[in-house]
Amino acid sequence: MTDTPLTDRSEWIRLRFDLRDIPGARKLCAALAAGPATSEERQCAADLLEQRQMWEDAAPLREALGDLPRARDDFRKAQLLLDAARVSELLGDHRDASLVYEDILARHGDSHHSDPKDGSHSERLRARLGLARILRRFGKTEQAVRQLQQARQQEVDLPGFRPVLADIDRDLIVGLHAIGLPGAACHVFARLRKDAPDVPATLDAFLLAQHIEQPAHHAAAGPDAPPVLLERYALLRLLGSGGMGRVYLAQDQLHGVQVAVKLMSPPQGALRPSCPPPDAHQDSYQRFVREARVVQDLSHSAIVRLIEFHETDGLMVLEYMAGGTLADRVHPLPTPFARRVLLQVLDGLRVAHRAGVIHRDIKPQNIFFTLAEEAKLGDFGVAHLQELGATQTAGFIGTLAYMSPEQISGGRLTFAADLYSLGVTAFQMATGRLPFTGPDFVGQHLGEPAPRPSQVLPGLAPAWDDLCLRALAKRPQDRFADLEEVQRSIEALPQHGPTARVPARRASGADEADKGDAGNEKEPASAPGRMRIDGEVSLLHTPHSTLALGNDPGLGRPVIVERFPAGLLPGEAGARHLRWLRVMARHGGPGLQRVLRIDLSLPEAQVVYEAPMGAAVTQKNASDDDHGLTFREEALLRRVLLGLHEDGEVHGDVLTSVVREEARLLLLVSGKGPLSFPEARVPETTPTAADDLAALALLCSERRDHTRR
Repeated sequence: MTDTPLTDRSEWIRLRFDLRDIPGARKLCAALAAGPATSEERQCAADLLEQRQMWEDAAPLREALGDLPRARDDFRKAQLLLDAARVSELLGDHRDASLVYEDILARHGDSHHSDPKDGSHSERLRARLGLARILRRFGKTEQAVRQLQQARQQEVDLPGFRPVLADIDRDLIVGLHAIGLPGAACHVFARLRKDAPDVPATLDAFLLAQHIEQPAHHAAAGPDAPPVLLERYALLRLLGSGGMGRVYLAQDQLHGVQVAVKLMSPPQGALRPSCPPPDAHQDSYQRFVREARVVQDLSHSAIVRLIEFHETDGLMVLEYMAGGTLADRVHPLPTPFARRVLLQVLDGLRVAHRAGVIHRDIKPQNIFFTLAEEAKLGDFGVAHLQELGATQTAGFIGTLAYMSPEQISGGRLTFAADLYSLGVTAFQMATGRLPFTGPDFVGQHLGEPAPRPSQVLPGLAPAWDDLCLRALAKRPQDRFADLEEVQRSIEALPQHGPTARVPARRASGADEADKGDAGNEKEPASAPGRMRIDGEVSLLHTPHSTLALGNDPGLGRPVIVERFPAGLLPGEAGARHLRWLRVMARHGGPGLQRVLRIDLSLPEAQVVYEAPMGAAVTQKNASDDDHGLTFREEALLRRVLLGLHEDGEVHGDVLTSVVREEARLLLLVSGKGPLSFPEARVPETTPTAADDLAALALLCSERRDHTRR
């Protein structure tokens, strides 16, 4: 059979199958995967094997063809999970690979008493090694070392295990050295030298051979790839900049989520004890470091979460607040919405104050929102510890329009300073303007009594007056005694009903105050329902909503606005749909239409999406090679759908939702979802994950051209 011409081998394989010579067919297929062969031969053999569900033999052929997504699927179907994880790493999908490794460890457990001759023992060792390498790649060296140490504890004195144990030792030496344990690294190196005498003679030579490098800030994968920080965070776009550095939207390549990355270059000598007297940049950098250390100790759902901090690199990674800030909203706000936001901010302040932290910069720009309109307190860059008893002798820190009198005068700061700033913010939320409109903010805060909110905006509930006037008392001791008292005052605000409206958006003093905030670091997010959307054109009516195409002038891009009948989305009937939308929002990005804003505060709840412009891919035109999905496109949408399925949701309408733009493919979200599912009429037809994948298969070309991949 070795003399068979290359052009005839696919026919020989088919003949072997017809003659039920399965071993002979498998031998030929293995030769095609490992040796020289044409792509047509490998394609034909892989198709034959997959038709017979011989996934273990088809997967190497798919990999040899370069069809890595199909190879990974075949390895999974064959339950060759280590190979599936390896291919995921080749695809750059390290999150998927790490999940596979973790699944292997969870499946086999960590029993030290398992039979070493059992294949699961070797699989578990290799899974720990793979997981450790991914962790170290993304800067989690200590966690990687723990994985390797656990693997090495499962000592196996069998020849077949020595290669993988040597690999574990190699990575363990690198990890121990990286976390500052050279003595332990030397001990493991001596052990490795006994088992693998071919390694370099000295530890330094070994480390040099392993190409140990400090993670660079920027490590792009190609000329068109986004810069990658710490080999993990791919920068997507700039969100804002100011006195505390620059903030970027980034993709966490380990966990597959979007994050906000705050960068500030460390000044020369800023991290050395013998540095020269601090200049302005060093002072800003120390505030940057202080913010990270403060937030590291504050863990609460009402505080923007710090994910990672690298002091020597000047890098802080925070959860991405896709809903923008309170400053993006047009004030005055509906009282029920304002009441909920104030209570959530108060929860964040309670956690900070219990930890002895005074925020010192409460203002709308530092109150952030998730896509689900949950408020969180952020930007602790000017916070300090109350027990330090500091006064502000270094000048004004914070935003003057929101400062308490004691901050302005340089007096001793207490937690009451945050209550004053919260009072200014509450006044603005209720009336649409600041209590003191400037330009002499210093004189007004120090000596001018605050007006009643009901004087500025007649018709406001008396509870607004009680809350704001108490919080805006000039003397700290005349304000609320504690946060519980503040909470009772906020809870006295009306929970239902509209607020009074005024034509003016905000007073000029507030605008000037916002313009003067050099430290404002926020994304200029769209605010649907609270800002103008130009040129709306009706698109369609669904059984549960209406869709319109418009232009967001703030971001200069077209958007789709979906509006729901009053009370539907926030109510019990829309709860399932709202949960679906939030999952779609989390996964929005390549391959899935982005949800830009979910706004439940309006009488008619509305959702704003990016507006795709392209041609639909349908089952009817999928048979045309120029219109159906290519291998790469199918792999992209499959990854999107599997991510949704892992999150407990299905798309439910794949067949009518795929749009191909000039440079990308999108699965639509607008106008879709559970309110469109037929489950209310025929429960057994509720879409499933299998339905999603089956629909995707129907959109693929019958014969896909590799040049389009």
